[in-house]
Amino acid sequence: MKKFVFVGGGGHCQSCINSAELAGFNVVGIVDNQVGAKVLSYEVIGNDSDLPDLAKADDINFIVTVGMVSSNSLRAKIYKKLIDINANRASLIAKTAVISKHAVIGKASVILEQAVINAKAIVGENVIINTAAIIEHGARIGNHTHISTRAVVNGDVSIGQNCMIGSGSVILQGITIADNVTIGAGAIVIKDILEAGTWVGSPARKLNNDLG
Repeated sequence: MKKFVFVGGGGHCQSCINSAELAGFNVVGIVDNQVGAKVLSYEVIGNDSDLPDLAKADDINFIVTVGMVSSNSLRAKIYKKLIDINANRASLIAKTAVISKHAVIGKASVILEQAVINAKAIVGENVIINTAAIIEHGARIGNHTHISTRAVVNGDVSIGQNCMIGSGSVILQGITIADNVTIGAGAIVIKDILEAGTWVGSPARKLNNDLG
């Protein structure tokens, strides 16, 4: 049975706990600022300063369970710390997720309930594929990117690092999206996005007040 420590105790952590329980995994505890508090029924066993000691356990895997607030930079920062302290990292894959045996899933990524990852898709490290999101054949998802609930990433799409693909958005086949791009909820992306920033609407357009 896989043992996990989740780093980050907010709403995304609760979703991860649910998937871990349904899959029969053992959640040892949570790392967050509120030491001694509980997330659902699981205790916060330490804060970030305790990570080096916790990482000494050979049988425990760590996952970043901080969700995206305004960017994925915090997730990336925490993940780098896990690498620096040589923490074990393993992906959390929900029991109801459908993943092709021909797909590749990077370390410490979270694949939540009813997500679909099709043949020859490549998902990077520290990625969130949220509930009922679809990653189609040959798509590539960069490190630290979050594909939100019911988003559809069609075949041969390439999405960079540190991106947020909003709930219910659709990325058409073969599109390329640069690093550090946010796609708003419900947006339809019909052409390549080659500069950082926030893109919304159908078809997706860059927000005028976005300096990215």
